[in-house]
Amino acid sequence: MTKVYKFLATLTFILLFSYFYLYKLGFENINEDQYRWYDRTQNFFKAIETKDWAGTYQQYHPGVSLIYFLKLGFETFKIQNKVNFTDFKTVPYQLFPILNWATKIYLVLFCLFLLALCCYLIAKNFSNKMVLFLF
Repeated sequence: MTKVYKFLATLTFILLFSYFYLYKLGFENINEDQYRWYDRTQNFFKAIETKDWAGTYQQYHPGVSLIYFLKLGFETFKIQNKVNFTDFKTVPYQLFPILNWATKIYLVLFCLFLLALCCYLIAKNFSNKMVLFLF
């Protein structure tokens, strides 16, 4: 494949990914469990701060990776909006869509990274046509 073709294919992939995953990110859906994830994230990091290692276990947890992404998004939200909320519960509902976006963007970008890595590994070990076939 020529370099131009690879570049166009990569650009098309990123544009399609961006459209489908970033369009209305933070506004697309909110489920009833989402607030519980925020509570579990707060509980997890409070347990780490107090060195209560048993408290880091969160029943019905969303997973440690997701907890770290949520915390990263919350801290970004606080810096971006120049606010000093102590936890997720103190965020006013008017700012919730922005908080929801900030907590999801890192997860979406991580998924883009993993998808690109998979495409690269498949292309390197098999062929570029295999990547197009699989995706």
